[in-house]
Amino acid sequence: MSVLEQRVVPALRIANYARIKAFYVDRLGFSVEWEHRFEPHFPVFMSVARDGMRLYLSEHAGDCQVGGLVHFSIPDVDAGGRASDWLQFQFADHRCGWVDAAHGKSGKQG
Repeated sequence: MSVLEQRVVPALRIANYARIKAFYVDRLGFSVEWEHRFEPHFPVFMSVARDGMRLYLSEHAGDCQVGGLVHFSIPDVDAGGRASDWLQFQFADHRCGWVDAAHGKSGKQG
């Protein structure tokens, strides 16, 4: 019998598509896997991914509540060359808490 690996994809409610896309894609280096809209100017439901991490981002009010908490496990955040982007940011739609388990540090942004 094979062991199944559990995959959970967090869904986050977003309010501003352009700002969220700029943040995840341009600043944190995620790639857009796909986007779906029922009509051209309707709310978006999209998937972004980076290094095995995936998020669903939705403008649809009924998909999920505003807020939430997502923990990314990043073994060596400094190796990514964008450690400051992962650990320190201020963004109107998201608040960030960070934990550096290797060095026993933590903090909260936003």
